[in-house]
Amino acid sequence: VGLEFIAFLLGGINFIVTTMNSRAPGMKFTDILMVVWMIVIASVLFLASVGPLIAGAVMLVFDQQVGTGFYDPAAGGDPVLWQHLFWFFGHPEVYVVLLPATGMVAEIITTFSRKKLFAYKTILYTVFATGVLSFTVWAHHQFVSGIDPRMANIFTVTTLLISVPLAEMMFIYIATLVGGSITFNTPMLWALAFIAEFLIGGVTGIFLGASGSDIYFHDTYFVIAHFHYTFFPIAFIGTFAGFTYWFPKMFGKMMDDTLGKIHFWGTIIPLN
Repeated sequence: VGLEFIAFLLGGINFIVTTMNSRAPGMKFTDILMVVWMIVIASVLFLASVGPLIAGAVMLVFDQQVGTGFYDPAAGGDPVLWQHLFWFFGHPEVYVVLLPATGMVAEIITTFSRKKLFAYKTILYTVFATGVLSFTVWAHHQFVSGIDPRMANIFTVTTLLISVPLAEMMFIYIATLVGGSITFNTPMLWALAFIAEFLIGGVTGIFLGASGSDIYFHDTYFVIAHFHYTFFPIAFIGTFAGFTYWFPKMFGKMMDDTLGKIHFWGTIIPLN
């Protein structure tokens, strides 16, 4: 596990340093493709969040193998401490997966609507805001774990706040489509599905982000539905969009668009 974390850390540093130092001569930061920005910011989030998880994992190993009591109430420990350390990493990690996928979607919708991105700098600002806020929302996973209700109130506010930049990003993507010369090739279908599915996931997340309603929704299929409408688009639909879009550029061969559309509809209809 330690070697895996080291590999992830070095990979993240590599992405950041490459983007900072290996740009073409004359290329400004505002000329970088949106997907590259998203990967860089995701790398920063990972580097900043993984430390507490490693510390928590080491403490867990010590509890199990050495006999310490970091998480054992009988030894003066706190089992909820593990949840804090895990989710401090776990929630920014969602955005580590989300941001590269949204970057890929940005490149695809601009290509297949034949338009520039509606508000390049605004998206950058929203991504920076999302990155910062992602470190302030972890305890919404713990509303029923016995944390102080006053702390739950604070995390309700931060959780609802983080939906603002993400919603703004989706609206900018929709604005990019308006008035465009749209062609519904397979990558574009996946990109549009990404926006639609993720918006459904975002709306269902509002109920779970408020501590008062989350108490009743917790451990129900509503939570599972929310998770699938947020994580399935960013992990799978975003991957399918990116793969079908960049495959011809990587291998010099076009993929069969009819088979691609069969794959698309055969995935989206059962998902919903």
